[in-house]
Amino acid sequence: MSSNSEKLLRISKSINKEAPTLMLLLASMQSNNIKNRTSSGVDASGQPFIPYSTAYAKFKERVRGNLDWLKLSGDMMNAIIPALMKERVGSKLLFTSSGNSEGKFNESKMSWNNKKRNFWAISSEEVEALSRYGFSYLQGVIDNA
Repeated sequence: MSSNSEKLLRISKSINKEAPTLMLLLASMQSNNIKNRTSSGVDASGQPFIPYSTAYAKFKERVRGNLDWLKLSGDMMNAIIPALMKERVGSKLLFTSSGNSEGKFNESKMSWNNKKRNFWAISSEEVEALSRYGFSYLQGVIDNA
């Protein structure tokens, strides 16, 4: 086997070994992005969340005792769980109300009631930052192979 072929094989093995770590890191970074953005009351496009309707606000205050949109059905911020996908290389952010520890979940459960409040989307800036981090991480793997 030539020197270039051996190097390429080492790089390929290194990337395959590091891929799960990188995917989980990227999912964790996006989890933090969502939490930070949501805590500041804006969606993925930087827009303030749409206020509740008057009728719903009254219902929420009566049933939950407050109007804190993060407390509708529990602590939404702590419900975001980065997890690796078992069936292929990649990662997803799970939401405990819609997912389980095996990485299986119903995506419609987490989005059907949030169409007006774009909590879980990913912004273009976040895609760029995650891409830069991923490329830098992979460059380090290649350099050290």
